[in-house]
Amino acid sequence: MDSRDGRFPQQNVRFGAALRELRLERGLSLEALARVAHYSKSQLSKVENSRAQPTAQLARACDDALRSGTLLSDLVLVEPPSAPTSAPARVSGLPRDTPHFTGRTEELAHLISLLAPGRRRAGAARFCVLHGMPGVGKTTLAVRAANELLVDFPGGCVFIDLHGHTSDMPAATPDEAIDRCLRRLGIAAEAISWHRDDRAALLRDRVGQQGVLLVLDNVANHAQIASLLPGSGHCAVLITSRNRIAALDDVPHVQLAPLPTDAATELFRVVSDIRDPGPALGELIERTVGICGRLPLTVRITAARCRDQDVAAARTLLASLGGEDLLNDLDDGEREVTRLFAASVRALPVAQQEVFLSLAAHPGVDFDVFAASAMVVQRPGEVLRALEALTDANLILRGRDGRFEFHHLVRAYGARRASPELKREKIRRLAEYSLHVAQVADRLIAPHRYHPTPAEVVALPGWAPPATREDAVTWMSREFDTLVTLSVSTYRLGFDHLCTMLSHALQGFAFLTKMWDGWITAQTAGLAAARRTGDRIAEAYLLNGLGLAHIDKGDSGEASRCFHTSLAMFTELDDERGLCNTLSNLAWVHHEADDFARALVAHQRALRFHERLGAEVAAAITLRGIAIAEAGLGRFAGAIDHLCRALLTFDRFQLPLDLAMALNCLGDTYRHANALADAADAYRAARESGRLGGSRFEQARALAGLASVLPRQSEADRCLAEAQAFYGELGLPFSGVQLHLGP
Repeated sequence: MDSRDGRFPQQNVRFGAALRELRLERGLSLEALARVAHYSKSQLSKVENSRAQPTAQLARACDDALRSGTLLSDLVLVEPPSAPTSAPARVSGLPRDTPHFTGRTEELAHLISLLAPGRRRAGAARFCVLHGMPGVGKTTLAVRAANELLVDFPGGCVFIDLHGHTSDMPAATPDEAIDRCLRRLGIAAEAISWHRDDRAALLRDRVGQQGVLLVLDNVANHAQIASLLPGSGHCAVLITSRNRIAALDDVPHVQLAPLPTDAATELFRVVSDIRDPGPALGELIERTVGICGRLPLTVRITAARCRDQDVAAARTLLASLGGEDLLNDLDDGEREVTRLFAASVRALPVAQQEVFLSLAAHPGVDFDVFAASAMVVQRPGEVLRALEALTDANLILRGRDGRFEFHHLVRAYGARRASPELKREKIRRLAEYSLHVAQVADRLIAPHRYHPTPAEVVALPGWAPPATREDAVTWMSREFDTLVTLSVSTYRLGFDHLCTMLSHALQGFAFLTKMWDGWITAQTAGLAAARRTGDRIAEAYLLNGLGLAHIDKGDSGEASRCFHTSLAMFTELDDERGLCNTLSNLAWVHHEADDFARALVAHQRALRFHERLGAEVAAAITLRGIAIAEAGLGRFAGAIDHLCRALLTFDRFQLPLDLAMALNCLGDTYRHANALADAADAYRAARESGRLGGSRFEQARALAGLASVLPRQSEADRCLAEAQAFYGELGLPFSGVQLHLGP
């Protein structure tokens, strides 16, 4: 009998009174009891007031929650009628386990360790949430883990796909999920209560009592599965989702990353049946798994296209991948990666979808919350919450130092979805913000270099630009690659003023770190932008900077062309500062040709300009050049005198990088003059100044020079090894110690 026939048996009244009395004794509200007993507040209220009949499941749940032994269970005298059922069968509805399972050995072992009996205290259910981006292989791993765990669960396994992110099927409701699980467990329809709470309690009881491994695949969110999760028993629950289920904060979460390159390559070979590809095709396969983002789904799709093809045909196919049609290349008609991404984005609130599309326009590898804030035009705190939500949805990945990044296929999907107008606007906003910070950083890194008029300040709440040289170097180190790419992007989009200013702001850091390729790329873009707008002054200064990059890299021919062109332009523009700088830089072309006499003449001419303009730092830099030319001519005394004068200026202006360069030149000069003890002192001082200036290159020079003059071989070997390590980090060849000819 239940409440629907209008009659309330006396035992219902006794049960309701006992429940209320126990609840009040424990100091619990109905809402608090509902949370711990996993029944709704409404249902418990009806039972307490004799408007609903208590079930055995509800009584047991309340006994457990109120720690009342079997007091309430004993009051339930009449169980709901149930059809006779046979002994519970050992169920298993696992999907097919792939024979091509590759590269997840560690993750598989970790899942098994979390879910196998003995992991948790006796009688406690075991849980794990396996989450990751679309196509990363969550279901495949879950099925393999479930198959290996089956022997530990006497009740078998119930596998349910809840379609949380299925593009052509609605997500299962909690009621549907409960009903499907109960029927998979073999419980007859007549034995299933009409009330949702009772059905959920019955499911939890059976899963725990029968010792079932419950695999809930493709879960949308916590609300979809909350009522299914057992609290006790010899059971375990493995949940897969594209989202990190934040509400399950008391259970282990395992984030599944793309496959390592070697495992992705092996998966490709197994699926394509290309076992011995040879060197050429082997390199193409490794390139292809990179294009596929090392996602098992996209690797399998591409590999299947190569199956049954000869080597020549496979090589042609793979060589064609990776163009603008990348996402279409990763579609075999049935498995389409874009549909997976679309379903994930569609599940987001509209505001988060807008943030996702805005950030997909970011041209770099990674970004921080302030760059994102500038693009989205929201306060950093609001943007951080959106980024955390996108991270939980595995559409954005957490990088190092609090930064964020896209998987390149997700970025490609977002870029496809965003309109050209939106992408243009977001690049402009990012460029304006980046230019402001880059100019502040450049002034801290190279305070006495020529700097154009600062850009308009971009203010963000809670953000401040770099305040020290160390802060500036750190920021530039993180953002340099993005800034180079942004220089090219702004040129392509026609933001010429932003492009020229941004390119110029990278020179000081690029010279410090010897990042020549990025430096040249940015300068070339800025130069083209200046020419397109007819900005002759910007063109001349960028040509001079481009020549400096080439001479620093060792390409004196290209440097000479740049310097002579900029020299002619500065002469025409009557720009004396530009003329002086270019003359100083042009002298280094003569150094590279070992024409020290011409180099000396050029430096001396530039020195007269700098002294007339009162440019003390520029004059000191030129004195350093004069000294190197004199040393090349064997005039060591004059060289040492000029270097000492330059050092006084650099020290007074607190310029550690220039100090390090001059001290290294002084060490080289003493070494060539055979004053080895003085050379060692100069190199030691240069190493320390290089460290303070953040220049690994100058530290490497100092160590190499020190190794050449130390009397003890063991110390020399140690210095040489350190120098080689620095050169290796910089990606530069080490060719021994020589008179340095850099500007």
